[in-house]
Amino acid sequence: MFTPGFRFKPWKNPRAIADGPSIMNYLNETVREYGLGDNIRYRHRVQGVEWSDADNRWTVRVEADGEQKDITCSFLFACSGYYNYDQGYSPEFPGARTSRGRSCIRSTGRRISTTPASGPSSSAVAPQR
Repeated sequence: MFTPGFRFKPWKNPRAIADGPSIMNYLNETVREYGLGDNIRYRHRVQGVEWSDADNRWTVRVEADGEQKDITCSFLFACSGYYNYDQGYSPEFPGARTSRGRSCIRSTGRRISTTPASGPSSSAVAPQR
């Protein structure tokens, strides 16, 4: 998967597959350069979304700073994916619960390292030497 960039600000980092800090630097730089900070609602968690035919608007119910509030809009673009931020997906590996190591498990007698992740890589596995 290649690191995406905005059409109006192309990704210029020589690493096409970038790490998290590089992506955050790119996003923060873009927000600063284009004055987008006032249009972003940080630390808001979507609780639900409803469409109103009568009002021709969406109502997005969010939780922010422990309070519920509604935000309305005429256009809604949902990029929610499947990720559960309260508890990410962790596949079952034989022996994972009884392993002494935090990131090492035993599977058919061979030690492997696992790195939990999100998205298409859900879990990266590499043999240990």
